Amino acid sequence: MARILIADDNVHVVDTIAEILMMQNYVIEKAYDGQEAVEKAKLILPDLILLDVEMPLMNGIDVCRTLRSYKKTQLTPIVILTGLKDTGILMSAIEAGCDDFLSKPVDIPVLQARVESLLKMSRLRNQIREKEKFEYMINNMSEGIVITDESGIIQSCNTTALKMFKLNSKRLPDDQFLTIIDKLFKWKPIDWFALIESRKGEFTVIRKESDFKVRYALKLRFDTLINPFSEVDEVIFIIREETEQINEERRKDLLVLMMTHKFSTIESLTLMNLESLQLLIKSPNPELKADIIKGLRESSRRMTTIMKSLLQFLNLPESFKEKRMELIDEECFKSYLTKIKVELGTPRLLIGCQWVNISSFHMIEGGLYRILFELIENAIKFGNKENLDLNVSVIRDDNQGVRLSVFNCGSPIPQEELNRVWDRFYQVDQEFTGQIEGIGLGLSIVQYIIGLSEGSCQIFSDDEGTRVELYLPFSDT
Repeated sequence: MARILIADDNVHVVDTIAEILMMQNYVIEKAYDGQEAVEKAKLILPDLILLDVEMPLMNGIDVCRTLRSYKKTQLTPIVILTGLKDTGILMSAIEAGCDDFLSKPVDIPVLQARVESLLKMSRLRNQIREKEKFEYMINNMSEGIVITDESGIIQSCNTTALKMFKLNSKRLPDDQFLTIIDKLFKWKPIDWFALIESRKGEFTVIRKESDFKVRYALKLRFDTLINPFSEVDEVIFIIREETEQINEERRKDLLVLMMTHKFSTIESLTLMNLESLQLLIKSPNPELKADIIKGLRESSRRMTTIMKSLLQFLNLPESFKEKRMELIDEECFKSYLTKIKVELGTPRLLIGCQWVNISSFHMIEGGLYRILFELIENAIKFGNKENLDLNVSVIRDDNQGVRLSVFNCGSPIPQEELNRVWDRFYQVDQEFTGQIEGIGLGLSIVQYIIGLSEGSCQIFSDDEGTRVELYLPFSDT
């Protein structure tokens, strides 16, 4: 039942109007001055307010103005009761935000009609507001929603679904929804009538970029709305993007595959050397023995390197959790290069070094060293072994940031592989022979660290060589 607040300093007027409205089953609240009217309105949030113009403590126009400034009563219908014919007062009431006027003495049929009309308008206004809020929530959901009729033709969908299926909001397609999916994704097609017979369920559709990477994946859950005659009226699809989850599963599969091949290679070398050791027991040969021991050590080193790389990658979030910053200047930069060459066992490696238009900059502590280590190790691993030409530069960017570039003259990376090199566990070694060290985490580590600094990564490769460019949005200090 609607709740109505009547405010008038004349008790007889209040009681008369209250008696009339209670006959229509309205709940009545009363106030006898302007201040009490404001307090009660804020407390009970009535569906309609009847206000006398002339009241003690605060007149009806000021009450109206006050309630219009209060968020919860901004849209509450307000009717001014007045016996005055002063046009100026009426204009002031309109400017204060009243919705209607009633003359005193009140005409009963007019009062009843105006109250009923205003309450209907208020309910309609509230319904529109709720509908707008609901639509806003639906359109801003991360999940897509598609509603079809019993034949599978789209009747409505939210903004997220429009983007997912490249639809035009002004003209929804006449094709069946499953036909639209067929055009955009790879999946195991489902017959529409089999779908609605199952009543509810879920399926996944994907767009593949390669055997081990999905470009875009959606999981669709559907449910049917049944009418009183047990027939399907509509089908509701709730769609969630699951690209990252599926790619994560595929990365795990790729890791298992790669680790199998890597350890298989190491195992083969180890078994071969152990067989050779058995021969040495019968026929000692110092040189052969030394070679076998060297082979065993190399197998052990490669296994240790793989496990160390994996553990370091898994520990990345913990390593940079506190995000402490360090000051990087030219001296620090060059000392890192020297230390990395020693750590990689290549102290005589010649690295061209440039430090241009920058005095110093701040970066996450340990981040630059790790980035340089991974990029230089990659250059040594995949570069021209006979004539490795390696150049590292740090240059101030026009956008008040730092651009770090590492170039090597190795064989070019195929263009179709460039977008994949940042993927975890990926190496440009299609057959996973196990002959190339590592497990394809170097560039993923670089991308992770740069991401912590809100920077960006790019890679370019042609017949001249490969260049990795990193941008860090930090001003020099």
